[in-house]
Amino acid sequence: MMILPDTHTHTRWSDGVGEIEANVRRAAELGLPAIACTDHMPLQSPPPGLTRPEDAPPGRQTTWHMAWQDLPTYIADVERARAAYPQVEVLVALEFDYWPGVEPVIEELSRVYPWDLRLGSVHYVGDFGIDSDEEIPRWERSDPDAVWEAYFALLTEAASSGLFDLIGHADLVKKFGFLPRRDPGSWYDAFLTAAAASGVAIELNTAGLRKPCAEIYPGLAFLRAARAHGVPIAFGSDAHQASQVAAGFDAAVALARSAGYEEYVRFRPGRKREVCPLPTVL
Repeated sequence: MMILPDTHTHTRWSDGVGEIEANVRRAAELGLPAIACTDHMPLQSPPPGLTRPEDAPPGRQTTWHMAWQDLPTYIADVERARAAYPQVEVLVALEFDYWPGVEPVIEELSRVYPWDLRLGSVHYVGDFGIDSDEEIPRWERSDPDAVWEAYFALLTEAASSGLFDLIGHADLVKKFGFLPRRDPGSWYDAFLTAAAASGVAIELNTAGLRKPCAEIYPGLAFLRAARAHGVPIAFGSDAHQASQVAAGFDAAVALARSAGYEEYVRFRPGRKREVCPLPTVL
């Protein structure tokens, strides 16, 4: 039986496929104690340099997020799944994208509904969608050091903002294998200092195992630094279909133990936290 909650999942409501009910059913089949539904937040305004979805030119993907008017139906959908599978604790949540100036949008969303979990992440450095397949040519002509430095500056702002409970895929910038020449340790430390000060946790995101980098977000060196800073961890599959729920959690537990972790954080309804012992074997 799987005993870890999955704190990061997507469905057709944003950039995944399938229904919320299918993800929750899969969690029940696996014996997960909890699952968080974290589809991408609606955007009141796009990241700098991007047009609004309705005005987007051909080839520019801006439809990865939920429509604002879909929020009530999304919430109702999660609540129906919660009622249908009482053996699984289902969290009503969103993945909030961070960039400078988005704070009022996130604050407004936080007033719309008492989210059980606020998952924060960075996907854009200016108008550069650093995890988009379409942006690989841009990566090829960019200076990885500059992109990494700018990415971690944004992630540090996100950690300091007080807007989030959990930071997702903290080294997402490594996804396509465009690595910096310089040691990224100072960028990790700045982010982790901010995370420790604000009390935000970081996610061991197993989606990286399915990506070109072929490793969990974050990697071992980053995670050891996080342990040294006292930053708590949680686990997320970043599932975009039901078959990916809790995928790779055995590897994630092994990685966490290699970094010196013995506990993880379980998020509960009402943005409550519970510190739990890390399992030895899944």
